[in-house]
Amino acid sequence: MYVSFSRISAYLSCPYRYFLQYVQGFKPPANHLMSFGTSLHAALRDFYSQGKIPPTLDDLFFHYFRNWSSFGFRSRELETRFFQEGLSILEEYYDRNIGDFSPALFVERKFRAEIKGIPFLGIADRIDRLRDGSLRVLDYKTYHRNEVNELQLLLYRLALEEVFGYPPQELVFYFLKEQETLKVEASQEALEEAEEALIRVSEGISRGIFTKTRGQSCLNCDFQRFCELEDLDFQEEF
Repeated sequence: MYVSFSRISAYLSCPYRYFLQYVQGFKPPANHLMSFGTSLHAALRDFYSQGKIPPTLDDLFFHYFRNWSSFGFRSRELETRFFQEGLSILEEYYDRNIGDFSPALFVERKFRAEIKGIPFLGIADRIDRLRDGSLRVLDYKTYHRNEVNELQLLLYRLALEEVFGYPPQELVFYFLKEQETLKVEASQEALEEAEEALIRVSEGISRGIFTKTRGQSCLNCDFQRFCELEDLDFQEEF
């Protein structure tokens, strides 16, 4: 079984959450925020894979209209508000990035590799070939700059080194709402810690260790109804 960053993140957050989602197969409820993020990602995917150079803002908007997902919105008013917010985000993105636009080498590139003998599956939002011939891996984040986990791009670097035969030189998160970037430094220490986290999660899953873990993530967990949170009494810790 391949492990992905989504699975690793779920397990590190709470092994019992992983068990409910990936072993028992329970699905999170419909979420308009997920649909919003998916729509923005799809628009940028098509924007960077088209043949027209340079593309126009209308081209970007066209991809957004075509990929818009209404799934999970509770009302037309809420959907309209988010749709308009997406237009504003993409317009600012275009203004900031069109000056050095070039088509991506890959968009939503799926890859499989082994890291320390553990099968790993990933999807890179964008991989660029830089002027010096090196690679940049870029991952879009819609919100939550403070909650980003650098482990994701560190694992991508380790896996893509096997896929391409050499490692990407740049690992970048792009925060769409803030229009800011964060470069992840792939030091030897950071890469070793990423490998250790992967091994720890893989071993926990293989051994069937799915204990409930109290933490801040409990407050927004999609599976609260399964946990008897009143017994966990986790809120006292915050």
